[in-house]
Amino acid sequence: MKDLIKNIADTINNHTYVVDEWLLNRLDEEAKKPAYKVRENVDALALEFTAQRAGKMKVDKIATNPETGEEEDYQWRHDWMYDENTFIDLKRKPIKWPNICLNDIPKMIESYERKQLTHIVGYTQNIEHDYKIGQILEFEFKGILPFREAVNLSERKGDTWRVLNVDYLQNTKLKV
Repeated sequence: MKDLIKNIADTINNHTYVVDEWLLNRLDEEAKKPAYKVRENVDALALEFTAQRAGKMKVDKIATNPETGEEEDYQWRHDWMYDENTFIDLKRKPIKWPNICLNDIPKMIESYERKQLTHIVGYTQNIEHDYKIGQILEFEFKGILPFREAVNLSERKGDTWRVLNVDYLQNTKLKV
């Protein structure tokens, strides 16, 4: 686990991205999906999109619905396939809050049961919204937890969502 944490931390901490038209267009495209009710929520995808573009993160193939046998519309069950056994959901912690938000817990549990989600990773970034071309985005790893542990330690806030204080996350400062 210690190597896993260090490698994930290094990937996130060493990734920077200069905001460009590609990123702004990609975020605008994503905001059109029905999964997003608030445009600002899409801005949290900057790490995922830019790290994938840089070849630092990848995702698994699009999952198949076990009941129908049909492919889902797009890969949404995890943000990062670290290896064949580690599927990560990236959660950006807002600068002004101590928590990350775990949204749509029933879908997350389904993804976990289908072995498409194993861990939650928290991170922050220096600019959260209203990106401008030329700005440099920087990211900081806050920690990781196995999915079930993250859910168990989180605080229920609504029918389908919870908050998890980042102090619960394991990071490179802890002995593992």
